[in-house]
Amino acid sequence: MIPYHDITEKADQSWTFRLMDRLVDPDLADDELDLLVRALEAASDPRSFSVLESIVTDTNRPPCLRKAAGKILRDMDHAALDVPAEKLRRWWREGDAELRPHALLSMKGARCPNIVEQVAAETTHSLQAAAIWRMSFWFDLPRYEAIKIAGLPHPDWQIRAAAAEVLLWDEPVAAEESLLTATYDMVGEVVAEAANTLEYYPTLQVIRRLHQLLRHTEAKVREEADDSFQSIRNRLLNVLCGKELRVAEHIRQWLRPVWKMLAFSNEELLPDVDACVTAFPKEDQKAMPVSDLLAMLGNPDESPLVLSNCLIANEWRAYIEDECRRLRPVLLTHP
Repeated sequence: MIPYHDITEKADQSWTFRLMDRLVDPDLADDELDLLVRALEAASDPRSFSVLESIVTDTNRPPCLRKAAGKILRDMDHAALDVPAEKLRRWWREGDAELRPHALLSMKGARCPNIVEQVAAETTHSLQAAAIWRMSFWFDLPRYEAIKIAGLPHPDWQIRAAAAEVLLWDEPVAAEESLLTATYDMVGEVVAEAANTLEYYPTLQVIRRLHQLLRHTEAKVREEADDSFQSIRNRLLNVLCGKELRVAEHIRQWLRPVWKMLAFSNEELLPDVDACVTAFPKEDQKAMPVSDLLAMLGNPDESPLVLSNCLIANEWRAYIEDECRRLRPVLLTHP
């Protein structure tokens, strides 16, 4: 019995080879596959990378297995694979129905942005939703934002939902009206994504619309609307109670049309009083003995979670130059 929960929680790499053997087992059930994928993502073991890539690129493997291997490679908790751009382009040109999506989802602004942009703008492309979703980061120029916004009224609800989701990260002002329109969508998932994104568009019309969505028929929409509404409300409250009285008064006057919706209590609107903060001494950090640190770094089964916590807590300034010379090449070449 493989302890998936413990492996995932501890990022335990000592199980990697057992997990890889189980991954290619033809008797593996779908529910166990989900647990296995999550465990390998958490372990983020460099020893699995080449094997997983060989599975993704092997057209003789079952599609569900190739898809799972690709997801693991893209969603590692403690590693980020930097696949060469030329390899991604080759996979995109020559790949099949499983390899091409993996190639596209592995691209980003610094690698093959032209392919992502082209597919995201092509309204009839089967991978348009994946390309738009891939534009979450590193695609913040006006022409990229225009592509995302153009996806909001698309006939395919999955593309509408993807566009509503990715617009959260850059918050282009030009997207506000289209996002508000998306909150009237017939598909609840699209409305929920738009409501979530509108948290970062604190205007009067957004406040009004989020307040209306608190009574939506779908629970997910009400939840997202409430989170966004409360977030905007709390930010406004911080300004209203701040020390900048002229700013607070200006904001109060601006909010008059929606003041009743925000329902600030008299107690909430009391001015902030500087709280007495008790200073606690910082816990003394210590340098791990070099021999122990080298042993940990040299252990291929060491959990990346444990390793990262130790590296963060280590007092690096305590090492003398000779110790630094021993550690430097190991750290620079560690997988």
